[in-house]
Amino acid sequence: FSLDDEHSPYYETKRVLLEAGVPCQMIDTPTLTNPDWKDLNLALNIVAKCGIVPWVLPEGMPGADFFVGLSYTQHRGDPGTRLMGYANVFNKYGRWLFYSGNTQTFEFNERGARLADLVASTLRRVESLSETPHIYFHYSARFSQGDREALVMAARSVRPQGTYSFVWINSHHPIRLYDERPESDGSLARGTYVVTSENQLYLSTTGYNPYRKTLGTPRPLEVTIWTYPPTGQVRTPPDLHALARQILALTKLNWASSDALTGEPITTKYAGDIAYLTAAFMRQGQPFRLHPALERTPWFL
Repeated sequence: FSLDDEHSPYYETKRVLLEAGVPCQMIDTPTLTNPDWKDLNLALNIVAKCGIVPWVLPEGMPGADFFVGLSYTQHRGDPGTRLMGYANVFNKYGRWLFYSGNTQTFEFNERGARLADLVASTLRRVESLSETPHIYFHYSARFSQGDREALVMAARSVRPQGTYSFVWINSHHPIRLYDERPESDGSLARGTYVVTSENQLYLSTTGYNPYRKTLGTPRPLEVTIWTYPPTGQVRTPPDLHALARQILALTKLNWASSDALTGEPITTKYAGDIAYLTAAFMRQGQPFRLHPALERTPWFL
């Protein structure tokens, strides 16, 4: 079977188990024959799915209470495009807390309203949510201004005095950044950022690092932020230095591999992992419904 064949035993079995509330870890021959994968990654994935927290940041990220990774999976079939939205919630230490998803698929033109419902239901589930939280919503699929405003209204229905920041993390752009210094390999060092406007920067997460091999093709992340303070308060320019530090910190927390560094923050990486799985499940022709018992288990690793 090809890797993306939705009718392969991998997807058929995984779906049955996930809908029944059983966390599972699939194993193939290359994993068993590679000591790094078998003894490190495989063991880590099993431990994480058993409820153990592998690692978090040593200190909380200042100015943030929670991060919510928002995304949706598209299923292109007859009679048209169907979507399923989902959210992953992380605390200020970068710890993944739980998964939340729409129970039914919906049409593309219903996207704003359905994601707004998802945001409201997700925030109601967050424990120890203060009356004035600062919550960051991360996403890689671009949202319109109308989408953002609908999500803000939904969030304010739960916490009217909260501050809500929307961070679009875009890796599909033609911009490349280079370092001409002789001590580098030509790519912009990991952790370096370039400010391009009041609310946008380009952050290098895969560039030159003297302590380890480069993480793939040096391609900076385009990061754009819109912040909505509580009603009646004046909107101030975002702190882009703090934003760059947040994004970089969230690239050090990948629970899917014993090598914790990734080229994108786990808020959007985990969303991509979920999209890959749920897209295959949706191609099988039936709606996918994760068992509620697994919503606090990182079943997608």
